[in-house]
Amino acid sequence: MPNMSGFELLSIVRRRFPHIPVIAISGEFVGSGPTGLIADAFFTKGSYRPEALVDRITELIQRAPMRPQIIKPDRAPVWVPVNDKGYLVLTCTDCLRSFSVPPDTSDEQLCEAECPFCTTKVCYLRTV
Repeated sequence: MPNMSGFELLSIVRRRFPHIPVIAISGEFVGSGPTGLIADAFFTKGSYRPEALVDRITELIQRAPMRPQIIKPDRAPVWVPVNDKGYLVLTCTDCLRSFSVPPDTSDEQLCEAECPFCTTKVCYLRTV
């Protein structure tokens, strides 16, 4: 996934395929996963048994379809990391390419940036 984090991929999958259950596995977080993670299950890399993963997959399949009547939302949460120069790194929800934008200093929480690759408007919430 060049130029895309796993969190950005989760955002795209949840937006485009909201009915598909998702399991996140990461070595960056320990315990229940990061706040706001948009996955149905989380495992810490290297600290789970394969049987536990298979059991969780089986459980998610048996409960499926988990979100049968969900209409595709216009927006999905987007993971917005900040690079070492203070710029936000956004991922276009259409072309899936990442790009940097300077931090928005306005009082607005809902911000918008244009993807330089395909000109799609990418909306994101700025939190203080």
